[in-house]
Amino acid sequence: MDTFYEPLLQLETFVQAGEKLTGNEGLLLLTGCVESQKTHLMYSLGRGWQVKLILTYSELKAKEIYEEYEALGEEAFYYPAKDFLFFHADIQGNELLKQRMTAVSRLLSGKAAVIVTTLDGCMYPLLPFEQLKDLVLTIGTGGILEMEAVKRRLVRM
Repeated sequence: MDTFYEPLLQLETFVQAGEKLTGNEGLLLLTGCVESQKTHLMYSLGRGWQVKLILTYSELKAKEIYEEYEALGEEAFYYPAKDFLFFHADIQGNELLKQRMTAVSRLLSGKAAVIVTTLDGCMYPLLPFEQLKDLVLTIGTGGILEMEAVKRRLVRM
């Protein structure tokens, strides 16, 4: 993707925006970008960051950004908001839960992550990551599983 990145380095505004992001100078507002360029700009400004959180105003827009990020060749994770109308329905609810847990799992792994979500997706707090890491139970093939120990651990969780 350097083909698309290199021309941006020639723009003074792009370089200044990158410096402001790395300088932790508060909020950064960029205007004048057409809709089709926004994901490319986010992708380019985010180069070098281990974890990127992209927060947008609607589920539809979050899905669009997620798909565009995937097309740019970067593994992204969609973190949907809980939709209480469908959350208790088996198929839709399980898919939402799977997407949310996949994103959280990626963050817990310590690997690079791009998380795309909405304000609604951030409204339901999670446990602190240190506590979540302690609650992970890994069961692999070929190992011996002590059922009583697993029962006790699940009850503690």
